[in-house]
Amino acid sequence: MRKDSLLQDYERDLAKLRQAEVLVVQKTTQLEELERSVRDNMEESQYLRETLNRTRDTLDVEKRLNATVKHKKRVAFTTEQAPAVPAGRKQVDQLRQEIQATRKAYNDRIRRKDYAIRNLQEQLHQTAEDLDSTSKELGDIRTTLMEPPGLPPREIIQE
Repeated sequence: MRKDSLLQDYERDLAKLRQAEVLVVQKTTQLEELERSVRDNMEESQYLRETLNRTRDTLDVEKRLNATVKHKKRVAFTTEQAPAVPAGRKQVDQLRQEIQATRKAYNDRIRRKDYAIRNLQEQLHQTAEDLDSTSKELGDIRTTLMEPPGLPPREIIQE
């Protein structure tokens, strides 16, 4: 009778142990997948930050270049003497159209750069959110792996 009871307890404990081992293997696999995901998200986030910085730098260079060109045009316009023959109405209209076309192209380029910057910022923000949620899941899994099955949860001391 006592031997049967001990044998049943032993078999029950052995079954719990096997279940715990299977659970540990599953959680370890899940932990590795999450770590890989966190690493990938961090790399993507870093790539997006670098791309955003490069785009900002390019935009700054273009703005400086455009400001320099404008300044040189102003200086050239003020230093040149007025033509001896007044420009005809067609020439004035043509110059205005060229100026408007240049302004429109410049504004379009700035709009595209701003759009690219906004998209990169949104992607960076989304990637950061994904990274945070994945990190939280990873922490939860680590906590559950440290707790022995069948025992009440205990406080884990973080290093």
